[in-house]
Amino acid sequence: MGYIDEKIFRSLMFGLFLLSSSVVCAQGTGTSAAMEDFALPEYRKGGRLQFILYGKKAENLGAFIHLQKPILDMVKNNVRDITTVKPILNQPMYRFGADTGEVMNFWKKYPHSQAFITSESAVYDKNTKMLRGDSLTELRSREMDIQGVGFDAEYEKKFVHIRSKVKVIIRPEVRRRAEQNPSKKTTKPQEAK
Repeated sequence: MGYIDEKIFRSLMFGLFLLSSSVVCAQGTGTSAAMEDFALPEYRKGGRLQFILYGKKAENLGAFIHLQKPILDMVKNNVRDITTVKPILNQPMYRFGADTGEVMNFWKKYPHSQAFITSESAVYDKNTKMLRGDSLTELRSREMDIQGVGFDAEYEKKFVHIRSKVKVIIRPEVRRRAEQNPSKKTTKPQEAK
């Protein structure tokens, strides 16, 4: 009976060895994770919110996130946390070439944002913090809209490159209005006595 137990023991050990080696091999090939209707905030090292990457679907493959219908929300410098932001995902955007009134009504709902970049698909590289896509792309801001095919965007350098078939709409009346009504300057906080 001790001999049979030894055979069973060796068989179990061999089986465990095979199982553990297949798990190690699977880990070496990388794993993927998928998300739907997501919001991925990106923070600076100091803890300030830098931008928010929204999308309908994402598949994370190592350092790359493959995105469907991504929206890059470039938040203003005074925005510290994603909880103070109104999400843009599943919300309608104004059409390219919309009149100034429609554009201004849209931006009243998103005072936290400087601009949005939208596309049908893109790839986000977590190492370089670059977002790239080859499909129709639109950049929307209060002062201008840009439409084209293919893009490269890097937030740290404030760099957006639209590759081809570029159309630009500039709204100079928005710039003039901003220059005529400068925002109130903030004062330094008073020290408690």
